[in-house]
Amino acid sequence: TKNAESWWQRLQLRCAFIGCEQQPYEALRYENDGKSCVIQGPVPSNLDASRNVDDEKTFSVPTANIYFSLGSPVMLHGLKK
Repeated sequence: TKNAESWWQRLQLRCAFIGCEQQPYEALRYENDGKSCVIQGPVPSNLDASRNVDDEKTFSVPTANIYFSLGSPVMLHGLKK
C-alpha cells in the first residue's frame, strides 16, 4: 500500500520535465489554446521531501518543449472526428 500511495501522490503532482533537464516541475495549466503550459518548480524528485514553494519559480513554456510524466493530463490537438 505504500507503493500505491507513492504512485497516487506522484500522479496528483502532474509532473513535467523541460527538454532534457532532469529536474521535475509541476504542470499548473495550459495557455494559448494548449500551445504553452505554465509550470512551477523545480519540485523535489523525492516526494517525501518537503517542498518550499517560495523558492520555486512559475513560468510559461511552449508545450512542444515539455515531457509529461505518466498519468499527467494532456490536451490533444488535430484529431479528426
